[in-house]
Amino acid sequence: QWIILEHVDGRWIQPTEETEVIKVFEIIGRLHGASMAITPSTKSTAIDSFTFPSVWEKHEIPERRNLLEIYASGLGLDKRIVKAFDQNFLYLRKSPKAWIHVDNDISNILTTDNGICLIDWELFSWAPPALDLGQLVSNFPNGQNIEYSQAYSRGYRGYSDRFISPDQFLEWVQHGVFFNDVRWICYYCERINDKDWNRQDWYDTYVVPIIPRLNDLIKDML
Repeated sequence: QWIILEHVDGRWIQPTEETEVIKVFEIIGRLHGASMAITPSTKSTAIDSFTFPSVWEKHEIPERRNLLEIYASGLGLDKRIVKAFDQNFLYLRKSPKAWIHVDNDISNILTTDNGICLIDWELFSWAPPALDLGQLVSNFPNGQNIEYSQAYSRGYRGYSDRFISPDQFLEWVQHGVFFNDVRWICYYCERINDKDWNRQDWYDTYVVPIIPRLNDLIKDML
């Protein structure tokens, strides 16, 4: 359970605000870099609920795989989607972990009088940095811009002695975007027969742009 103790005045950052978006990538880099000095204790079982894959994700992963097997063809997804899904999950399990925000939706990133502020931390986890980056890039169309890569690396290195190269950044982005996109596709599939849900609006807004992006990622991953 979480208690919110502070109200934050600010406004949502827009994808077109390039300077502000660059700051967001640097802040996320700082968070991930600082994690190198604040690793969780392996002696505590409490960390299990914060560690990827969490109990919830272990339950969701096989369900998502099953949904992809059922609906992939009808949605126009590359027939290799399940193989790519397995490879993506294996990659994330083996990836180095960091403390990540997890819920980098635009509605959780505010610009205030005191600078950029990330809110809504209840999903805060010890997990692959790729998951944060995947969400950021999905929100900001130019997320693979070299300036964003440089900002992230600058923030990361400010709190760690590790340099994140543009190639490493891109690799994390690709796997993070894939994981995030599959999550939304599977959410659609779960509710596809829900008559009380505006299925067409969700399909047009989320599924239509995701499908070609996933197919391109599959080509790169396999």
